[in-house]
Amino acid sequence: MTLTAFLTHILFGTCLFLLSCSICWIMVKRIRIMDVPNRRSSHDVAVPKSGGLAIAATFMIGVLVIYLLADRTMISEKFFMGFVSSAFLIAIISFYDDLNDISIFIRLVSQ
Repeated sequence: MTLTAFLTHILFGTCLFLLSCSICWIMVKRIRIMDVPNRRSSHDVAVPKSGGLAIAATFMIGVLVIYLLADRTMISEKFFMGFVSSAFLIAIISFYDDLNDISIFIRLVSQ
């Protein structure tokens, strides 16, 4: 691997990290979806939820950039689209669960 390729990968990862941090900051400061402690909680004060949304969004954007800019892919397009679609569906169901606490059965089936 050349130094240029290495630095390009480091820059790409740094951009994705900053994007994830920005999404988390917006979620905490603007949307304020909080997990209020209850008898089953491991925390004593309310903590922000939906950090997974920042991770999922960063993942989707990273995969999209790689898909658009890569000169070759390792898997066929139909498998790639199936993977991205299923990851998106799981992220949506998980975010909905953060908002409304859906049943364990629905979460298990979705995953």
